[in-house]
Amino acid sequence: MMLKPAQLRLIREIAETGQLQQAAEACAMTQPAASRMLAETERQVGAPLFLRQPKGMAPTEIGQTVLKIDNLKKYHEVAAHALFGGGDKKVVKANETLSFEARESETLAIVGESGCGKSTFAKVLMGLETAS
Repeated sequence: MMLKPAQLRLIREIAETGQLQQAAEACAMTQPAASRMLAETERQVGAPLFLRQPKGMAPTEIGQTVLKIDNLKKYHEVAAHALFGGGDKKVVKANETLSFEARESETLAIVGESGCGKSTFAKVLMGLETAS
């Protein structure tokens, strides 16, 4: 599942303001359009992101999680003769079984030795590559 930048901005604005109308204005859209976008986002996620309360909206447990990755894997298929001197294709495991959860106001640092898959992991997070 890949959310669009407009969806992510709306979620952030709702979390910051607690008000759908204010979030819609900050995102330069109407309240009904924001409501439809939030409903579509929650449908994509498969759960409510905010509790609707008489005096605003509050994030649910899922809504507080900004980014969650479970068992991320990224493999590259390469021609064996290029690396291993054979004719068959081989699989290079760039990332395997990465899992984490980031919440609002937390910082994610990708740290590791050269060749450990940091760049590949970042590309998957940004949607530049797809996970295996």
